Amino acid sequence: LVQLSLGSMEITCFNSSERIFGVACVIVGLFGGSALIALLSANLVEYTHGQRERNDKLRLLRRYLRIWGVEPRLATRVLRQVTERLSEKKALTEDSVSALPLLSSALDVELHTSILTPHLLPHPLFRCFATTDQAWFRRLCRKAVQIKVLRPADELFSAGSTAVGAYKLFGGSIRYTQSPESSCVQEDVEEQVRGVWIS
Repeated sequence: LVQLSLGSMEITCFNSSERIFGVACVIVGLFGGSALIALLSANLVEYTHGQRERNDKLRLLRRYLRIWGVEPRLATRVLRQVTERLSEKKALTEDSVSALPLLSSALDVELHTSILTPHLLPHPLFRCFATTDQAWFRRLCRKAVQIKVLRPADELFSAGSTAVGAYKLFGGSIRYTQSPESSCVQEDVEEQVRGVWIS
């Protein structure tokens, strides 16, 4: 075992078999230690690069806020949210996967249909489309349905804005707020919704 380390001590061999075994251990230790050092170095370089990129973004943001004279209270809120989001693990979306554009159009449509079907079929209308015209349903999944990833404090849509589509929550929850100024309610209504269609 001593021979597997890079700082191994000299061991006296009494026959050819022991010498071959000792040399083999030294070679394994050399390559194993080199691989370990290379792995640690690559991880350290990647971490350092990520931290430098993060600090550059924050420094540029501070400069932007200072140049445009943003009031300190608002600037603090902006910096806090950006800092939090830079620390979050980014969701893996279609735009993040650079290999997807390499797919043929037919396989691309099949992939999107496979991903979206479990979420669309519970709705009676989409279930009807899927059973009556499978080809049209596949085109619908590829052309008319988009996956949107929200972060905490993001606004999906606001009261009074023109509706551009309907939304199905695939995961998590969202705060849905209605007020007398923009909706047919007597008083402010706020509820947490999940797994439903909203628009």
